[in-house]
Amino acid sequence: MSHSHDRVMLRSRIADLAVLLLAAGSATPLSAQPFTPVASPAIAGHVSFSTGATWVDFDGDGDLDLYVTTGFAADINNVLYRNDAGSFVRVTGVPLVLDNSDSACSTWADYDNDGDVDCFVSNLVSAGGMLFQGTGGGALALNTTAGIGGSGLKGTGCAWGDYDNDGHVDLIVAALFGQGGIVTGNRLFHNDGDGTFTEVTTGPQVTTTDSHHHPTWADYDGDGDLDLFFGTGAVGSTRLDRMYKNQLVETGSADFTAITTGIFATDPRDSQVLSWVDYDDDGDLDMYAVNYSSVPNQLYRNDGASFTKITTAISAIRPDPAASSSRGANAPLPSPRSSVTPPLV
Repeated sequence: MSHSHDRVMLRSRIADLAVLLLAAGSATPLSAQPFTPVASPAIAGHVSFSTGATWVDFDGDGDLDLYVTTGFAADINNVLYRNDAGSFVRVTGVPLVLDNSDSACSTWADYDNDGDVDCFVSNLVSAGGMLFQGTGGGALALNTTAGIGGSGLKGTGCAWGDYDNDGHVDLIVAALFGQGGIVTGNRLFHNDGDGTFTEVTTGPQVTTTDSHHHPTWADYDGDGDLDLFFGTGAVGSTRLDRMYKNQLVETGSADFTAITTGIFATDPRDSQVLSWVDYDDDGDLDMYAVNYSSVPNQLYRNDGASFTKITTAISAIRPDPAASSSRGANAPLPSPRSSVTPPLV
């Protein structure tokens, strides 16, 4: 398949997803903090085909900056906006924005534990993954010697996560098999703690070839290790997602086994990403599946030993804090706990 045909197919799939998300966003919210549009000439002035965005304090000045992955268009370089006291300034001339690749996703973490945040960008079609290492003061340099990157490492989503609890974040890159030049299963790289990575080539999480979209690390069972989840399947068709339980706590070895039981694992869907967050503040992670088109988005409440599928709007709203004896009427709701833990972004 030619690169031009790959670009057309992938752009069509991503564009359809963007329309779906915009349509979903126009629905009446259940309950939400009000938001006010913020005019940003720098951000509004960039017109291209954006595939993802990440808030991250790349320069360590205490406020969140914005990194936008871009591709499948004439202007395919990614874009970085520095937050200067609430005003955004486009950063130019740095490696992060000179990638010249069809990027699908970025993930940020301090992989070498030196105090500077680093970035991995997954790319499709004409280029492979790119690792940008933080060198201090907001500078990031392309690293080609760490063992994660190059034309052979193509992927859709990507995510850092310390799956073996050794204090060093590891990397998973999702493989949309058969698209954008991808001919392998998912790619998992173990952080060796010396600035380099070793690829993990055994286990169902990497040997299974499928239409994997975005990966998520989350300790769904609360046992102290990160489990792994993929939005899976061809667009517009329903199937089961690929989910894997980490056996580190149970066996002492960070091996993965397929999760095949429980309503959240056995419901067919055409998901793009499985997000995990403790929406009801009960101490465990709940799952929200963002589907492409043929199935409505799905919410599953974690009840400890099992999951409950939420099918009515009223069930998804937190209790009124005024009705709780433990919080006053004007007390703020606690911040939700998400599946992303420091040093991840």
